[in-house]
Amino acid sequence: MGASTDAIPEPRLCELHSHLYGCLKPEDLEFLARRRPPRREIFLDSYRRNHGVEPPEYSTLFAGTPESRSLLERYYYFLEPAEFRFFQTCFDLIISVAHTDPEELALVSRRVAAAEDADYAEYRVLFPPRDSPALFGEKVHAICEGLRDAERDTGRTLRLVPSLWREQSQCDASYDQLRSLMHAQDIVRNYTVGVDFCHVEEGHPPAAKREFFARVLADNRADPGRALAILYHVGESFEDKSVESAARWVLEAAQAGAHRLGHAIALGVNPDLFQGPERGVRREVVSERLDQIAFELQHRDSLRDAGYAMDVDALMGEAKSLAALAEPESHSVAIEYDEARRENLRIFQDWAMQGVRETGAVVESCPSSNLRIARLEDHANHPLARFLAADLPVVIGADDPGILKTGLQAELDLVADWPGVGKSAVETMLVTARRSRSDRLAGRQPCLYG
Repeated sequence: MGASTDAIPEPRLCELHSHLYGCLKPEDLEFLARRRPPRREIFLDSYRRNHGVEPPEYSTLFAGTPESRSLLERYYYFLEPAEFRFFQTCFDLIISVAHTDPEELALVSRRVAAAEDADYAEYRVLFPPRDSPALFGEKVHAICEGLRDAERDTGRTLRLVPSLWREQSQCDASYDQLRSLMHAQDIVRNYTVGVDFCHVEEGHPPAAKREFFARVLADNRADPGRALAILYHVGESFEDKSVESAARWVLEAAQAGAHRLGHAIALGVNPDLFQGPERGVRREVVSERLDQIAFELQHRDSLRDAGYAMDVDALMGEAKSLAALAEPESHSVAIEYDEARRENLRIFQDWAMQGVRETGAVVESCPSSNLRIARLEDHANHPLARFLAADLPVVIGADDPGILKTGLQAELDLVADWPGVGKSAVETMLVTARRSRSDRLAGRQPCLYG
């Protein structure tokens, strides 16, 4: 049985945004490839589809020689800004050697924890949607056992945050199973501290999760010994909407009750990133445009007080015209980010940041991940300095440190040199992280039963 959460010593480094399989190093991939036969076509098909050329000979990546290790690193590490599909190919290399059976999950948990540079770490894992409730339970239990064993070996404090699928029926089934496990098994109760939402963001508005979030929060109040934090990836990927709509999603997730917000790039990204032939025009699905118009009209007075330029008559006319379209999901509108719109976006972001601050939600910022996967490219585009200037509670995470060839300390060292951040802000974020562990945000109390 693991130690109860009230006995956790105060750590210096808290890793609060890290995906278990994204932590794997090249040597871990080699280990998994030896353990069970790889599903090589997962990587090979992904490489062909996303790169448009023939992939390397798969066996040469896992030949067990210094040369093959070098080649594996070349195809595994994601070190430069590029479109998400290229990152997906790197992750598909993991999927090709991973089987996520319970035994593997326990082994992976121990291997990852052994290389962890934080004193306290929470790991997120998204299981295949085809898993039965029974298999889901076996996997959660296996990870908890692996983390318990790793704690004994390393002296670190390690916790699990299962990721749930955003599709509601799958989400409900997994959550029900998780709650049952936490009642039945002490080890699951002790080591599981939250639920996470990741994977595809588009098409899954946080407003649709209000009822579910309310359920989790009610369960937390009724049973504080098994309280779970709500962690929500949002504002990271927003290919189907305007930047304003994506920033609104961050605010709505916070207002719905999310304890921590993953990435939240749209909330504070530099508006000047959205200019030029590649990024200066965005397409927004009509249904999302209608939602954004309704939101702006609802908050017109507050937005105008903040300096946000708004033509109410024009918005109402646009909404009427768009609402007349059949099948709005099949239509989109062009949003052009000229200088005036970029400045208006900046005002909207500042207004939304204050709204997030009022909720108390904590922002998880992942610098290297954002610079590369979101193609922010330069710290001047990254939202971290604006988050800090807005007095938002912020923590730093490594996200997928294996693929990104980084770690929590490296991420902290990176941002310590950024204008608007600096070493004093890093120290503040370290304190925020200690206060923002999932058990604390959820209000978990020592369990006196079970």
